[in-house]
Order: sequence, then structure tokens, then C-alpha cells
Amino acid sequence: SDSAVRDTTAPDTPVVTILANGLTSNYYGLNDSAITGTTPLSQVLSDIASHSPTATFVADALSFGVATTVTGNLGASGNLANFLGSNASNVQYASTYGSTNQAIISMNGVFAASSGTYKLTVLADDGYQIIVDGVTVATRNANQSPTGTDFSLTLGATAGNLHTIQIVYWDQGGQAMFQSTLTPTGGTTASVISLVGSNTMTATVTLDAKDQTELNNSGTVHITSSTGTDVTLHLNSSNQLVDGSGLVYSYQNGVIYLPVTTPPVGTTLTVNATVTDLAGNTSGVGSDSYHLPTTPPVVITTDSNQDGYLNSTETTNGTVTLQSTVTLDKSLISAGGSANLTVTDNGVVTKLVVNHDGTINGAANGVTASYNASTGVVTLSMPEPGDGKSVSISATQTDTHGNVSSTGSAAAIEDISGPSAPTVVIATDVNNDGYINKAEQGSATTDTVNIGLPSNAKAGDTLNVTINGVVQSGHVLTAAEITAGKVVLTPATPADGSTLTVTASVSDPAGNTSASASDSAKIDLTAPTIAIATTLSGDDVINAAEHNQSLLVSGSTVGVADNQKVDVVLNNVHYTATVSGNSWSVTVPATDVVKLADGSVTVTANVSDTAGNAATPATHVLTVDTTLPTINLVSNITTTQLFNTTWEATNQTTTSTTAEGWTLVTSNDVAPGGINGFEIWTSSDTMTTASGSTITPASSTGAGNTHWIELNNSATNIIQTLGITRTVATVAGAEYQLSMDFAGRPGYSTDINKIGIYVDGKLVAEYSATSGSTLDWRNISFDFTGAGGNQVITILTDTPASAVDSSGRGAMVDNIVLTQGGFQASDAATTTIALSSLMTASHPVAVSTETLTLNISGLTSAEGTPSLVLHGTTYTPDASGNLTVTGLSLSDLQSGSLQLSGSYHGQVSFNATVTAIESNGNTATSSTVPVSFLVGAGNEVHGTAGTDYLYAGTGATLLHGGAGNDTMTSGTTGVDTFKWVLGDQGTVATPAVDTIINFKTATVTNGGDKLDLRDLLVGESHSGTDVGNLSNYLHFTTSTTAGVTSTVIHVSETGNLAAHETQQIVLQNVDLTHSGTTLLSDSQILQNLLNGGKLITD
Repeated sequence: SDSAVRDTTAPDTPVVTILANGLTSNYYGLNDSAITGTTPLSQVLSDIASHSPTATFVADALSFGVATTVTGNLGASGNLANFLGSNASNVQYASTYGSTNQAIISMNGVFAASSGTYKLTVLADDGYQIIVDGVTVATRNANQSPTGTDFSLTLGATAGNLHTIQIVYWDQGGQAMFQSTLTPTGGTTASVISLVGSNTMTATVTLDAKDQTELNNSGTVHITSSTGTDVTLHLNSSNQLVDGSGLVYSYQNGVIYLPVTTPPVGTTLTVNATVTDLAGNTSGVGSDSYHLPTTPPVVITTDSNQDGYLNSTETTNGTVTLQSTVTLDKSLISAGGSANLTVTDNGVVTKLVVNHDGTINGAANGVTASYNASTGVVTLSMPEPGDGKSVSISATQTDTHGNVSSTGSAAAIEDISGPSAPTVVIATDVNNDGYINKAEQGSATTDTVNIGLPSNAKAGDTLNVTINGVVQSGHVLTAAEITAGKVVLTPATPADGSTLTVTASVSDPAGNTSASASDSAKIDLTAPTIAIATTLSGDDVINAAEHNQSLLVSGSTVGVADNQKVDVVLNNVHYTATVSGNSWSVTVPATDVVKLADGSVTVTANVSDTAGNAATPATHVLTVDTTLPTINLVSNITTTQLFNTTWEATNQTTTSTTAEGWTLVTSNDVAPGGINGFEIWTSSDTMTTASGSTITPASSTGAGNTHWIELNNSATNIIQTLGITRTVATVAGAEYQLSMDFAGRPGYSTDINKIGIYVDGKLVAEYSATSGSTLDWRNISFDFTGAGGNQVITILTDTPASAVDSSGRGAMVDNIVLTQGGFQASDAATTTIALSSLMTASHPVAVSTETLTLNISGLTSAEGTPSLVLHGTTYTPDASGNLTVTGLSLSDLQSGSLQLSGSYHGQVSFNATVTAIESNGNTATSSTVPVSFLVGAGNEVHGTAGTDYLYAGTGATLLHGGAGNDTMTSGTTGVDTFKWVLGDQGTVATPAVDTIINFKTATVTNGGDKLDLRDLLVGESHSGTDVGNLSNYLHFTTSTTAGVTSTVIHVSETGNLAAHETQQIVLQNVDLTHSGTTLLSDSQILQNLLNGGKLITD
């Protein structure tokens, strides 16, 4: 079986108390003759039980009446304060306090001492009883003079080393004294028992009988504090109160004593305790709180600005009673606390005590005080300390725990003797007549003001200044200024006609201000003024033309009456003008102007008003510049003729291997049998035509040039010239043009008359033409771009083996010329050529400012419209190629450019001049400079106005047949371009028909050929691959001859195919009109050409 007792009753709530920081003490003043008997202790204890204390205090240390001797009875009035000295706080006197024959003091609380055995020494007059930790350890039940008695005291170990102590002491007359010291056993140093902890306070937890029973019956007490305490206490087997670690806590008669950490000022200490019985029932929370007293604010209210000075205004010149306040913690006072105030007035010290009931003790020396319990404010009145003397107030407040706040204080010096007035002198007013004139002011923009300091001014005083009604920032006087006796100000000069007024006074640090002093002066700087016109001679420059003309000098005045004379000086010659309506003028004759030398000359004008005040002379600088500018313009074009072969030095056929710089080519003979040599013709020779007739041929250039060479192949034993070759040095990227006169053997086929042009063994182009009954001389040209270094140029007969004539018939070639120079055409829409590469303008003599005018004449182009770009603007010549651009600089010319159609290849020529115009009007024009250069695009072959046969070489080649019906053959490799320009076309009646053989139909990106019609068609437009209006210009058909179908492109350069077809282009053996079996429209064909990049138009 099992049983249990039901227990749900909680223990009683314990009582928590935070003890005073010292022993709580009561003083009993009484008249009881029985105390003087043989058993005074019993009477003392009886009196304590039956009387109320007449004073209370907190004992801080057990040493009374030792440092301050008490003569006579402790009960005599005033002796208690002497007895306690500085070892007690918060002394409060009840209204019943007075002189008595006997006095009793009871003290209760705790003290801290380590465990151990001590010698307790008590020095007393008269009797006493001391109980420590509930044990009576010392008793002196007698009346005696000051006597020291030793007792033995053993202290156990407790938390915080706390031990309870109760003391009863009495004095019945004589020299009152009580001191208690501890000396550790074996030690020699005795220490007065200290009752005050610097960082620790003591809290008690009081258990009633029920709680004590619970504690005895295995209950616990749990105690916490806001400053870190957290312990649970129980009774151990020795009936000691211990925590979980076994630390013993002082426990007497149901009261637990434990240390807690003192809270910081401004925070609250709270101690809580509960009791828990064996059954686990917990009591309510017992609690007590405490906070340290704060520093009381002290204010001397008469010092209204709280600057530490009592000036004459605040003290009404030393006639008022000073007022101050001390703000106390009213709750602290009403709870039994007190405050101590100390007033030191001109060295006289008055100490006051504010009691818990609001009464104030200690008023004396004219110092009075009152306390307002509702606000906690103490109001003090006190006499003035006197001029130059000081007053100070300090205050502390002490709570019922005996803790004293830090000291609040305030102090002030009475200073009611202000400085004397300063002096003010505006020093710029030299003669002190109240005016500042121009001579006195000079060029300064400030005025000088001397403020003389009074003899009683001191460093640290403040100089107060007002200038024209504007208060300036206060200036604190320095020791140096006091020594100098003055302060110098430099205020800004007021406007002419205004008055400068300066007022000054001096204030000392206390705020006493002297009388003011001031000075004034009117600003009068008005003098006549004169000015010369802003600009003379139009631009302040006398140029070459103006150097022979008269010069008008004019100007204006202010403050000058009519008919006053103006003296004008130029080149040391004086001229007189007359003022009228504040204006004046004078003419300097041309005979004087022409005498002015080049450079700067100054015109000066002077005038005075009627009163004789002179104006500041006016000056005006003119520049005389009769030197004309110089401008040079030179062409930067360099065209170099590398060779010119006329065959005049080789006037007959020769088998030599070299002639006139050329080397005979003997290899690649497709029809062996001929004799290799240079076959040279002369205009006196007889030539057989294909028809068998004979003619006397004419040379290409007529009289004076009578020889030429024939390039041919012979299958029989006669002279043949298979080709000629030579090496030339080229510059990488430079343009080269190889031109020659060409004539086909009359009547013979184009295969026999075919030649090829090779550069470094690479076929550049082929050309062929035939002649009628006489030699049809044509000038043909081939362009290529230099690769740099030595390059080999070869001209061969390209007659195929099947067409070789056994009699050695071939093509005639004369006047072979190679030139270097020019520029490479752009692949883009525009070819841009820097003007700096065409011409340079310069000044032999440097000039300061000028503008340039560029004049261009004859700038035209067979393709598109050329233009100039100068300082970001595009300029286009008129129809005659003339253009004038003004407002330029040398840098504009250097950075400018010439823009041509990107498709243009050929010669460009124009004339240029530059005119320099100086800012002063002087001008000069350069000589006329002709500019001529070639624009090429690499490998090019150009036909003539007749019927030509052009063949592309290897790589990309541009073929331009020109006017007439031409046949052009595409190369086997490279993207070839077939080009037409306006003028190549025929007429409506007889359109030009050009045939292209082997036209590669692939897209350009895949190696196909291109048709360039942009400089033939007029007004066409399209965007990207959109055909736009191109179908108005181009129409596509096919024709079939001998089973070969070719595409015929019908062209109207005006966009009117129905009435104006002037050009046909035949793409032999190419059908653009079908896609498989589907017939395509013109728009579809155009779309295909544009998509493939094969058609170039605008």
C-alpha cells in the first residue's frame, strides 16, 4: 500500500528589504538618572523600548568622538554632530531634539569581515553592548571615562563576508566616545570596523514563522537581483543557510542577509525573493527596489545667461539680493533623506541641511533658504559678494540608505564695473572734415577706422561695432591690441555719395557695456570722366589702305560742362576737341596718319571740369599694320614617268636580245619556226594588208616619231617578236598606268592582233583590235597597283597557235609609257583624298589672325559630281567646276578632303589659289597652282572610242570598253567588273552593242562577275536589294545564234525604255531570263542580280 499527504498551501511571501549602506541608528536624548545606577544596561534597553528617537542617522564607521572631541555631555545641544563627525550620514533631528543629561544610541545592520578569529577592541565612554551574528560579544555595563577593552571575536565564512551587528551605547556625562576595531589574531594592525561598501549593498529577506518552518523542513529560498544575484538557499545538516555550492549566508532569527551589487547611478536595483516548501509550493514574490541618489542641479538664477558672471544689469548695479535654486529629489527627501548645501559668499561659508520634513537648518550670514516639497526645489537668497568677488553653491543629497550623491555646483563672479567708452576716428578722412575725397580715398576699396581702446579695457573684452547700421560680429580683444591701445578696422568703402558711420562700444566678459562712440564721413569721389570711343578706324587697326586717310577720334565725358576743351594726343601731336552734350571729336589729318609707323600707337584724351578736377586720362591703343600678308600654295602631286619607249633609238629590225630597256621574250612560242628579234617598222616601209594590197603605214604620232614595233609570231624562217619584258621598281600601294599606242594589222583578225599585258607573270589584261585599210592607231592604257620592290612588266603577242600567220603578221605597238602617281579608288560609294596630299598652303612670315579663301576652277569628273569637305562642310563646284570657299584656316586646308565618285578611275585636274585676309583687312593671293593626278583601282583595262576587244587577266580586273561596240572577255579567276559611263552609249537609232564573253553568273561572294552601271544611268534609285525604279532603265531578253542563247540587256540611261534605248549589253551564252523552265520578269531578274551583288547602281 502507499499513501501521500496532499499539500497545496503555498508558503507566505517573504519580506525583502535593501538595507542602508551602514548601520541604521537611532539617537535618544533623555533625562534618566537610573542610567547612572549599577545596572544601567537594563535601564537603557527599557528606555529604548519606551521612547522615540530624537535623531536618526546612518553610521558609516564605528569611530565616534575620536577625531572630534566631545566635551561635556553627549546629550548637550550640538554635541551629537561633533560626536558623529564624518562617520555618519543623513543625520535627521526630530522636533524633540534638545539638551539632555543622558544620551543613548542604538545601531543595527551588518558589516563585512573575513572569517577568522579577531581581537575586538572597544574604546568607549560610557557603557555599551555589542551583539555579532546573534551572539553578545562585548558588554560594558558601567559608567566610565574613555577606556579601551579587548574581546575575542570568531567570525565564520559567509556570503559577502556579511555579519549582523547590534550595538547599544550610552553616555551619561563627561567625554563621549565610542570606537570599535578588529585585529586579526596574531596580527598587529587594528582596523576600524567599516560599515560602508563601495560597490556592494546588503539586502535582507525576512521569513515569518511559517516560512521558517518550511525552510527547516527542506524548503528553499530563491533570491534574485537586477544586478546579477541569483541564488537558491537551503539549510544544511549543520543548520547553516547555504547555496548550491555550500557557501554560508548570514541567517539570524529568520532574517537572511546577502550582498547585492550596487546599481549604477540612474538605474534601479530590484531584489526579489520567494519561498518554496518541500511539496513544491512557491510563495508570492517579495520585492524591494532602490536607486542611488542623483546629482542635484544648482543654478544661480540671478546669472540670467549662466555665463559665470553677475554684471551690472543682472545685479542692478550691485543692489539686488542674489537668487539661486537647488533641485532635489523630492521623493528622496520625503522618504527620510536629506540634503547638504554649502554657500560660499565672498569667502564666508554657510552650511545648510534640508531635512526629510522639509525644514532647513543652518541659515546664517544673510543666507536664507526655503524648500518646496511639491517640486523638490530649494530657493536660496544671499547677499551679493561685491564687485570682483565670487559666490559659489554646492549641494549633495543623501538617501535613507546613507548613500550620498555626487556634488552639484554653480559659481559666479560679480562684475559690475564696465569699461569706459572707446574713441572712433575714420582715419581715411585725413583732415577730419567729415568728407573723404578722391585724393584721400585713392584707389583703395576700403577705409581705415581707428578705434581707441579705453585704459580699463582688458584682453578678453569684446569690441562691439556697428557700420552704417549693420551690427558686426563681436571682436574679442587680444593682449596685443590692449598694448597697442587700438583696433584698426578696414570696412568696404560705401558707394560714392554715401556716408560711412562707425559706432563702437566695449563689453567685458560679464556683459557690462560701455557708452558708445562714433564717427562719420561722407564719400565724395566725384570727378569728371572721359572715354574714347570703343573702336577707332573701324577695327582699331590702321591698315595699308587707311594709312593714307584721315582718322576720326571721338569719345564722351561725364560731369563736364559744354565748351570744355579735350586735349587729344597722338604720336606726340596735340589736337583740341570741344565738349558738347558730353560728346567730343577731332579729326587727325591724313598727313599725320601717314607718319604713323607700324606697331602700336596710343591715343590719349584729357579733360578737366569747371572746378579744375582732372579726369583720369583716357587711352586707346591702335595698331598700325601696313605690311601685306604673304601666302604660298604648292602642289604636292608627284607624277613620275618611269620610262617612255618610242623605238626611235632602234630604227631597224634587230636580233639583239635587248633594245631601249626591254628584253626580248623568246619562250612560249606556240608556233616554232620564226627568228627571234625586235621587228621595228618605220613610216617609210611598205606593209601588206590581209587583202594582199600594200600601204605605206603612218606612225602613231606623225612627224618626229617614225618607228614602232610589231608583236607577232611566225611559223617560217622570218623575224618574229613574241614579246618584250622589263623590270621596274615599284612602291607598295602606288598607282601605275601603262599606256601605249596600238594598231591592228589592217584586215587581219583580232586573234592575230591580240596582245596580253603581264605583271610579275600574272595576266593583267588582254587587248585586241583590227584596222581597216590603214593603221588605226589607238591609245590604250592599263592600270595596276604596285606591290613594292622590283616588278616585271611583260607585253606578249597572245595570238593562239591556230591563228598564227606564217608570214608573221601581228599588232603594232608604239610610245609605251609607264607613270607612277595618283591615288587608289575606293570600293565604297566615295573616294576620299586628303587635300594635304594634293597641295599645301603656308606663310613665309607668321601672322597672328587671318582667314583664307580657297578658289578652285575646272574641277569636273566624267563620273558623278566631285566635292570638297572643309571644316565639316561639303562644298560642290558649279557646272564649270568652279568653287570659292571663305573663312578657312590653314588647318582647315590640311584637314580637308576631295571627294570623288568611288567608281571613277582616271585623271583628275583643277587649278587652285588661296587668298589670305588678315583681320585688319590686308590681303594677298597665292599664285595659281595646277593640280593633276590619276585615280585607279588596281588592275584595269580601258578601251578606246572605237571597237575594242578587251580581255580580263587573272585575278579581279575592271574592264571599260568605252564608246563603240566592244567585246570584253571575263577572266577565268577573280571577280571582274564591266563598267560603263555616261557617253559610252550610242543613240536611239544606233544603240551601242557591247558583248561580254564568259560572264561568270555566280554571286559575287562565290566569284561571279559584276556589271557597274551607276555612272551610265541617270536618276535611278533603289534601296539595298529592293529594285526601286531600275525596271524603267533595264529590260532583259534573249537571242539565240547558232544554237547559243545569250541574254540581251536593253538599257535606257534616262529611264525611258519605250522611247530611249541607247545601249545593249549581250551576255554571251548566259540566260538570266529563266530559273529552270520558269520565265522571270525584269523585276525578278533585277532582284537576283542585286541579291548576288552583281549589279552596281546608285
